Amino acid sequence: MVRRIKKYNRKKKAFEAQAYLESFLEKPRLNEMIRVNASKQIWKISTRHNIGLPNNIKNRFCRKCKIMLFPSVNSRIRIRKKIRCLTCYACGNTKRMNLGVRNE
Repeated sequence: MVRRIKKYNRKKKAFEAQAYLESFLEKPRLNEMIRVNASKQIWKISTRHNIGLPNNIKNRFCRKCKIMLFPSVNSRIRIRKKIRCLTCYACGNTKRMNLGVRNE
């Protein structure tokens, strides 16, 4: 019983820390080092406590260098043949997402 309560409190604090760090990530004009550190910390918190990333920032992370990508600030977006290519300036990693219509 006590272990379950401790686990709940730990995850609750992890969600609060994620929300606090997310407030820094919503400001793209903030100092770059602050944004990089906040994005790496939010990644570590979500993997350490197995809570996952928030839905609004999940697709904006570089999976290689673990930083949040802001278009034209630290990444580039290209759309070709209904495929969105998001390229990170820091590591050069490319993330592709299909924008086309699903076949049902």
